[in-house]
Amino acid sequence: MSASSATELSENYRAYRENNNYIIAAKALFIWDYIITLDNEVRYVWGRKPTIATILFLLNRYVVLACMLFQLIVLGGTEVSCNSIVRIVQTLVVISLFVLAAFFSLRIYATWGRDWRPAVPILLLALVSPVANVWIYSQSTPVVAPFPAVGCAQYFIHDITVYSRLSIVIRTTTIASEFLVVLFTFVKAVGSRKSRHFNEQAPLFMCIIRDGTLHFLLMLTLNVIQLGIATVPGAPNILSYVITPLSSILISRFLLNLRQVNDVVQRDATTLFMNTTILSARQFHSEVIIGNLGESLYWGSGSEYSSSRGKVVNTTQDLSTDHDSLSASPCGDYEMNRLRNRDEGTETT
Repeated sequence: MSASSATELSENYRAYRENNNYIIAAKALFIWDYIITLDNEVRYVWGRKPTIATILFLLNRYVVLACMLFQLIVLGGTEVSCNSIVRIVQTLVVISLFVLAAFFSLRIYATWGRDWRPAVPILLLALVSPVANVWIYSQSTPVVAPFPAVGCAQYFIHDITVYSRLSIVIRTTTIASEFLVVLFTFVKAVGSRKSRHFNEQAPLFMCIIRDGTLHFLLMLTLNVIQLGIATVPGAPNILSYVITPLSSILISRFLLNLRQVNDVVQRDATTLFMNTTILSARQFHSEVIIGNLGESLYWGSGSEYSSSRGKVVNTTQDLSTDHDSLSASPCGDYEMNRLRNRDEGTETT
């Protein structure tokens, strides 16, 4: 083995170990949050009447968890098992991306009182990522990862520049969809401030937080920073390993907060029923189908609470993109491109 080959192999192994450390840290972050919020999930989700909000929560949470389990299996993949394992993980990635698209669009649909006009452009932009991933997976072949990596990889049959350009398109449309979510939520919050019974001295910023804008703004900021780092040659894009599990965490916590708000609303509605009259059939129909995706958030027992239902009552990602990956989802790129061989077009897990 020549000195140059030995140096290259050593550098590849160093990058492989470094990537593994980042990936383990990202997994630990997600699992830690899952453990500390499991009691709230049991309390506010399990055993309750199913709505779109709860279905999105369960898909977002457990598709990511399934991805992590299969990522561990991928590490021990062989020539026989790699094809089936990789295809399963790819399917989970696409599902998680569709969940994100649904979450973004339904959130705006609910807060705008069943108005699809602001939700449609968000949905179309968010759908670019899963559709592009379906195409890229159809143009890839699962293989065993080349030495010194272990596990499975995917071989992209086209030139690597096609992959890179498509990755930029996905990142751009993801950022655009998240920006529209923040913008439309901000506009709705400003327009409905007077009707929410907020204290006139309360800062507008608190109103925006209660509408959930902070969650979406944080996701947008992370994706913009990550895209900026990715455009700098040789820059270590550490954020890319954290952004997808963090996006999933933010969505799960956001939906848990909404379920918590729903409990308060239901208690208030019960009191109203006992003293005056029942909820209208129109409100009931909305709550069963959409859930409380259009609610404001409840921030602690000492905070002021406000409910806004509109006329009737997303993920990926997408939350978002990963390091040089088209899998802009809470599943991330499932470690399928941890070690890219640019000459041969091979990406490893």
